[in-house]
Amino acid sequence: ADVTRNLTDKFAGMMTAAAELVRAADGAGIVARQPLAPVANDTEDDDEELDDEDAAPAQPTLMDLFGHLMPALSTWLEIKKAKAQAGSRDADDDDREDDLERAVEGGPGAALEPPVRRQARPRATRPPGVPSSRPSDPAAPSTPTAMQMAHLVAVQAKLSPDEREAAQARAAGMSDGERAALLAELSALSVDDAAARVQALLAEASQEAAA
Repeated sequence: ADVTRNLTDKFAGMMTAAAELVRAADGAGIVARQPLAPVANDTEDDDEELDDEDAAPAQPTLMDLFGHLMPALSTWLEIKKAKAQAGSRDADDDDREDDLERAVEGGPGAALEPPVRRQARPRATRPPGVPSSRPSDPAAPSTPTAMQMAHLVAVQAKLSPDEREAAQARAAGMSDGERAALLAELSALSVDDAAARVQALLAEASQEAAA
């Protein structure tokens, strides 16, 4: 039952994100390419002439770009769900430890009392000027807005298929903080400038790998 409920919630969230993406892309002026009307040919010569003409290069449609974004969106949803579940398990473990300590200190009668949820224990303070022994975790990235998703769709339309694949692979290897910083940087640029920035990052990564 839990697995079915989780799958249903995940599917509903993905469909909602997809609907927002389509609405945002429609508002940004990105529409699906319409098929060309069939041309009536009277003779076989006309067919041969049409075959000899150079075909126009195919442009990526909205559904193609959406298909490229779905793996990254699914990965992001899985990471966010895993972090939420990990935080819930940690809170439950702390509650069980507090109840066990209370039962041991209070004797046999304390075990019969209903569990009481205690307040969070205060963190130990350190003197000023002493650095923390643990690095601070980066802030969790906020959920991309519909306009940001539409902006990313337009940026990917400027990239070649190989560049889109390389960009998705590089984004999958970034931390949450790095992805949030890159999203904010690209959102502040125009579509052309953002596409040029992505191409420059891919070129730098290629040079580092070659070195």
